[in-house]
Amino acid sequence: MTQSTYSDTNDKLMLSTGNALVEWAKFDAYILNKINQDKSIKRETILNAGAGRTVTDFEIPFFKSFEECFLVEPDDHRRKQLANNLCGLTAQVLSERIEQLSVNNNKSADFVLCKYVLQHVDTRKLDECFSSLKSIVRPGGRIGVFTAFSSEPNDFYQLLIDDDTQSAVPETRREVMKKGPRISEEMFNSLLSGENNFSFIATHYFSVNFLREKFQGWLISIVFGPYDVAYFEAIAP
Repeated sequence: MTQSTYSDTNDKLMLSTGNALVEWAKFDAYILNKINQDKSIKRETILNAGAGRTVTDFEIPFFKSFEECFLVEPDDHRRKQLANNLCGLTAQVLSERIEQLSVNNNKSADFVLCKYVLQHVDTRKLDECFSSLKSIVRPGGRIGVFTAFSSEPNDFYQLLIDDDTQSAVPETRREVMKKGPRISEEMFNSLLSGENNFSFIATHYFSVNFLREKFQGWLISIVFGPYDVAYFEAIAP
């Protein structure tokens, strides 16, 4: 069992994004429906890395198309909510960090789904995360990543803070926020690795080239979605 704590308790900040959240959900549903129609995908085992606290309506038919389903969520509170919100889905709920993934009995997976997780990972752990994702995929299997993408040539970072907890934000960080939501990679990593008494979402916007570099030798495709998100898929050699 590996414990972790998500900084946006009960997705309060994420739910405040309004129309963007609605459009992201439509995009997710569209992509999963398209994947579900792909008859070339082997359907024995799927692993969802960073499953969150519930299974959505459009995820259920996708997950059910596989013989075995593993849902991974390291946050204790969110994982307990997830176990009570499977909506009839037969799945094993596991406590693992994305950089330490495995499948029971050392099985490998035909499909690894990772929705809006990597964009919130300390950049110093990203190599471990990508290695972990790739290590459990069978030859010919797929990794599907939903993430924030950079419309610029390079990666960048942004911070969203809960207004109700602004008073708990250190003065130095409040000064940075006065200049806009952009933050440095150093501050991004500091927020994720430190103890904070305020709710926040620190987001890494990946450049397309960054993602491609991590999957050299894999067959890659990318679909750009609304409000700076994208679906990136890589097929294992």
